Amino acid sequence: MVTSALILAGGESTRWGNHLGVKKHLAPVPDEPVIHRLQRELVERGVDDVMVACKAGDVDAYVTVGRAVELADLGDGWRHEWADSRAHWPNNRLLVFYG
Repeated sequence: MVTSALILAGGESTRWGNHLGVKKHLAPVPDEPVIHRLQRELVERGVDDVMVACKAGDVDAYVTVGRAVELADLGDGWRHEWADSRAHWPNNRLLVFYG
């Protein structure tokens, strides 16, 4: 069983283009932001450790349960987001969600 989940949400959402007037992680699906729904559903399904890798300025808007993994200014690309969060990975099974 997966006991830890990491949600990579440190990007700039440039391809999203501020559609709906929000960053893509905060898009409503249907009544709550998608990133909040994902966190809630992970906890409801028994995931013990939910981590959200995001920039410090996004923590309050993005993290509703679990803990934040605050990222430095990553520049472009998910590879930096992935690598910068590595120190927080547990030594057990880890499920990763790309934002």
